[in-house]
Amino acid sequence: MNRLRCAVIGTGSMGQTHALNAEASGKARIVALCSRRIESAEALASRLGRKVALYTDHRKMLGQIQPDALFVCLPPGGHQGEVEEAAGRGIHLFLEKPLALKENEAENMVRAAEAAGVITQVDFQHRFHPLVVRIKELLRSGEAGTASLLQGFYLCNSLHSSWWRREEISGGQLLEQVIHLFDLVLHLLGPAAGVVGFRDNICHREVPGYTIEDTSTACLVMKSGALVSLAASNCAVPGRWEAGFRLVCSRLMAEYSSLKTGTLRRTAGEERGVEEFPPETDLRRMALMDFLDSVREGKAAKVPIREAREAQNCIHRLLQSLENEALVRI
Repeated sequence: MNRLRCAVIGTGSMGQTHALNAEASGKARIVALCSRRIESAEALASRLGRKVALYTDHRKMLGQIQPDALFVCLPPGGHQGEVEEAAGRGIHLFLEKPLALKENEAENMVRAAEAAGVITQVDFQHRFHPLVVRIKELLRSGEAGTASLLQGFYLCNSLHSSWWRREEISGGQLLEQVIHLFDLVLHLLGPAAGVVGFRDNICHREVPGYTIEDTSTACLVMKSGALVSLAASNCAVPGRWEAGFRLVCSRLMAEYSSLKTGTLRRTAGEERGVEEFPPETDLRRMALMDFLDSVREGKAAKVPIREAREAQNCIHRLLQSLENEALVRI
């Protein structure tokens, strides 16, 4: 089967990662790069080791190249209709999270992609960890019993890129990073009924241009009755990013970490014991490979844009609860 012809818009760290993974897979060939800073696109083309069409205007790129798929790797506040235009041209979409800074922008993307019938995948890579896959199977089959409690965390300590520290571009750590946890919660436990939370900038108040939270908590009540608590900090170990959770069900308990060995412990029945799941370092590659395979085979990918929109909706309801200082029903 011929390689998919893929283009990338946004050639920062995520754009580079996805482009290099796609090329190395043998399933895709990067045919065009688009960045507002042409130097960034040139640097990625150099890493690819061959001549690639370079653009600073995504409309011109899409019109001239007409790729099979587009990787959209922009900051939340950096979108300019490229998703809607690509979908309208029948171009399949691999998207970084969150979809956009504003709710209406995200919803417009979802409607455009669904109306066009293109295949979409959002890079919620933690779903692809073997432990998360196994938990989902056991919940679906009923072997896990009833899910009652999930405690999640996201810990890091970095100034990141300058745009990431500005709320008007990134939306803050909740929207830009902790959304991974919200996606896992919805993926495993189903829809939420309500959310409330708190956030503050505690450790970076003296850092110029740092206008987002570095500490946050959220509590959700799920429609199933399960309770969820999530905590996040950008004041933890420097240079280390870790997401994880503990899930308690009536017949098992699971502990997941993006950096450590995870466990699944059966707590009822005759088959009691512990399964271990080593850290998985290629989750982003796994998410991208699922997308490329889905496009090649003409089937739905595992994290379609509508499901990603639901996670973002929970974040926006949480932000609403912060303004109102009250539980917000979903």
